[in-house]
Amino acid sequence: CELGEKFAKLMIDEYPILSVAAACADSPSVFKGLSELRLKESNRLELIKTNLLRCGCHCEIKGDDLFINPVNKTEVNQLNIKTDFDHRIAMAFAVMGSKIGNLNIQDPDSIKTSFPNFVDEFNKAGGNIIE
Repeated sequence: CELGEKFAKLMIDEYPILSVAAACADSPSVFKGLSELRLKESNRLELIKTNLLRCGCHCEIKGDDLFINPVNKTEVNQLNIKTDFDHRIAMAFAVMGSKIGNLNIQDPDSIKTSFPNFVDEFNKAGGNIIE
């Protein structure tokens, strides 16, 4: 999957969950022109990379582009997901936890800023978040 820079400005808040989906795909993805991700509630671009690497998915940042290659998986090397109190990072990696197993989401209360019932709804849908 390749998404060009024109998409970045239209769906900037969707890139955390889209990156998690790309990490679970069967082929590489590149998302271009993500400079604005550095300016949100956190440096989302860096957090996405850091947390995908912790979850065993090869990814890298080149300039403002994010390259995700799920084919080059490694062992999960860190169960702690860094959020910098960013609600979208926390929610996206909660979804990743349902795929790869137990993850510790740091600062999970950040989710309440945008989706107070996330834990209940996610668990009803088959997730397994323990508070």
